[in-house]
Amino acid sequence: MDLNHVTLTGELTRNPSTRFADHGTQQVSFTLRLTEGGPAGQLFTLFVPVECYGSAADLAGELTAGESVLVAGKLKWTSTTAKDGSKKTSLCVLARLVKRLAPAGALAAIPGAGAV
Repeated sequence: MDLNHVTLTGELTRNPSTRFADHGTQQVSFTLRLTEGGPAGQLFTLFVPVECYGSAADLAGELTAGESVLVAGKLKWTSTTAKDGSKKTSLCVLARLVKRLAPAGALAAIPGAGAV
């Protein structure tokens, strides 16, 4: 059996967009920016589209550009047809969990937060 699960942390590139389907289901979409170091010390940036529904959409709708978040869910393959008739395919994360992360250094300002 194949396992389709992904967990990512990154920053929102801009405020999420919210849409409602004909039957009233809320969909919140945003792009997550991930930055990591390469073997030679250079930085690589990856932009990952994320779609949220249900309780994940409720929280995602409250996020703003620049916030750090954790996203857990699965990869979703999508196919669309462009105006010229060509097919376009892409992967996105279908989020089951969205969690706001504390900004870097924020815990240091809370007495006892760093104590173990």
